[in-house]
Amino acid sequence: MDDFITLHQEYRKTNIINTQFAVYFALTKCDVEWLSKDFDPIYEAIKKFSKKVYNVWLRDYYIKAKTSGHGATCADVNLMVWGMCGRIAVTIENKEGYHVTLYGLEERDGMSLHGIYASAETATKLLTFVTKNHASFRRTMGPNKQVTMFPGVTSGE
Repeated sequence: MDDFITLHQEYRKTNIINTQFAVYFALTKCDVEWLSKDFDPIYEAIKKFSKKVYNVWLRDYYIKAKTSGHGATCADVNLMVWGMCGRIAVTIENKEGYHVTLYGLEERDGMSLHGIYASAETATKLLTFVTKNHASFRRTMGPNKQVTMFPGVTSGE
């Protein structure tokens, strides 16, 4: 409970949702219904992203790719894709460094929230922006050695 109080206090100060808080919320949603108003729009945006981007072209693009790291940029928003062993991670990041990371399986439709460092409003806007502008991201998507499993660490190739 002390961890939750600390996470809650940090969230209320900064309005930033981090991965630890998101996981705690997911595990205890019934106990913190006051927060669902912040998370519900994120989950709805993930469903739309999955339906219009991941299921339509991004998953197939990645499966056919010969390398792990790929990326595209549109209006200072980066869409980064990395994967291995049948798993695909998608990170959407803005120029301020706020980001949302989703995970999916090669053989299944849909993605789920894996990591987040953004306010609920920013996370929702990032997901919505990529969904609405997916054609621009699709046109510019390509291999990128800067996109790795661990952001900020290059592949060394």
